[in-house]
Amino acid sequence: MNLDNLFISKLLETKDLAMVRENRIDEKFLYGETKSAYRFICESMLKTGEVPTERAFKSKFPNYELEKFEGKVGTEEGLKYWLEELRNRKRQDSMADSIEKCSDLISEGNVEEALSQISKDITWIKTEVEFTENVGLADNIEARKKRYLEGKENKGVVGIPTGFPLLDYLLKGFEKESLVTIIGKTGVGKRLADYTPIPLYNGGFKKNGELVVGDIVIDRFGNPCTVQETFKAKEQVWRISFSEGKTIDCCKDHLWFYTDNPDDVYNDVWKVATTQTIKNLKRAGKTIFIPKPKHLITDERICLYMEDIKVLKCYTDMTCISVDSPDHSYLCGDFVVTHNTWAEVLFGANAVIDGYKVLHFVTEMGVEAMRDRYEMAIYALTVGAMDYSKFKSRTLDEKAEARYFKFLEEDLQDYDNFQLITGESPMQIAGEIEKYKPDIVFIDGVYLMNDDRKSNTDTEKVYHITADLKRIAKNYKIPIVINSQADKSTSTKTGPELENISYAQSIGRDSDIVMAVYRTEMMYTDKEMGLKVLKNREGTTGKLLISWDFSDMQFKQIYFEKDSGEVVEDGNEEAIQEVNESEGLVEIE
Repeated sequence: MNLDNLFISKLLETKDLAMVRENRIDEKFLYGETKSAYRFICESMLKTGEVPTERAFKSKFPNYELEKFEGKVGTEEGLKYWLEELRNRKRQDSMADSIEKCSDLISEGNVEEALSQISKDITWIKTEVEFTENVGLADNIEARKKRYLEGKENKGVVGIPTGFPLLDYLLKGFEKESLVTIIGKTGVGKRLADYTPIPLYNGGFKKNGELVVGDIVIDRFGNPCTVQETFKAKEQVWRISFSEGKTIDCCKDHLWFYTDNPDDVYNDVWKVATTQTIKNLKRAGKTIFIPKPKHLITDERICLYMEDIKVLKCYTDMTCISVDSPDHSYLCGDFVVTHNTWAEVLFGANAVIDGYKVLHFVTEMGVEAMRDRYEMAIYALTVGAMDYSKFKSRTLDEKAEARYFKFLEEDLQDYDNFQLITGESPMQIAGEIEKYKPDIVFIDGVYLMNDDRKSNTDTEKVYHITADLKRIAKNYKIPIVINSQADKSTSTKTGPELENISYAQSIGRDSDIVMAVYRTEMMYTDKEMGLKVLKNREGTTGKLLISWDFSDMQFKQIYFEKDSGEVVEDGNEEAIQEVNESEGLVEIE
């Protein structure tokens, strides 16, 4: 008699369907007619509240062979024994199937595909076949006491610190088994028409819509900068006419460096505003100057000015590019300066410095570009200020270069607790987690990953991916931090809300914490960033204001405001203590 029949016989004897479910045994562990037999037992349990009798079972499956022990349906072995046998068989069969598939791929010369298949299959076995224990209310008492005392000592922070103490008072750190999402209006609105010529650093031009990640363009200082991301949409055309006869077609939310004060031109002081805002300024009689690329400045012409802005009654394909220049600028058209955003890695860098093992998966940009960002963030946090523009253009002065080399040779070697990997799919990520055993995982651009379940639509794809990542976070008991885009309806004044998450609402639903980064025009000018906690399953929501200055790579908290209206400024330890005491986070002596 085969294993499946022995299992069904013992289940009919013990009627302990709860044990089967607790051990995560379901239809995928069974074969042939036993799948239908097990389904019948489960359906009977739902309808009647009990496992069917032998007579009821035989009326449905008259030819199904049942084992008997001492004259009754059942086996000498316990139900737990057969559950483990089913698990062992599934593990063995899955490994055999994987070896057969990989052998075929290798024989066809597809070695890389075979390696990928092995990784996926091992991950599937680990996450779908292996058993995960349940935790009872009275289990692990000593471990829970230890966790409480650690939180008490850390003023309520029970997870991995974010690097911003004021934010930690809202989140309590990144806790184990949590899925955290960061959304931002990355690339939304700040688009140029696809036919706009973009000058390349090595000479020549390329159409804006044809730029790809890795292309080298030029920032406003004449230095090379690399395209990190591209975002496409169809937008209404706003046509800007400049001095010297130049025109640029963009969308109304495109950001520009500008000033309406002639003195600021000579002092190299610039503000940031959208095309629509600048049009309103021109309507009010203001003259709008924009910076000319520094390497092209002559004594006669140190800037350009906007002559006219027209709103055309037509739409066209537009693309926004994200670049890694220090002030996010690049040149468009015939040397007109525009502006873009730079993805932050401070949470990960702070975790690395604090000694946590960090695994960061990239999908939107190259591994080298992301490593540069981590390198500079860690340098700024541990050594001091660094001119990111000079670092990227390799023009540091002798003293700064010596400090940087010393950092590489002496300090950076201490941070071997960090790994950057190209992210492909949840199963691949689970496999890398199994290999590196990190304390926290970051995933850049989750919506660009592949769906292991082969969905038919983008919405279904993201739904599967976030559900799988949530399950992986729970299985490996680590926090996973992902980022995604906000949609076009996001307010430019207040930033994204939960309903603005692009691709699928499942991202917000599956996440334990959702944060949104945003910048108004004034915040761009003042070098500030806003971070809102939109959802916090286990804590408080609110917003944090951060000093966000890439000229020296310094990012400092200014204050946070809870949604209740309570405001705490950085350095106000007495106020922080009062807030913590009101939430029971600090022992009151």
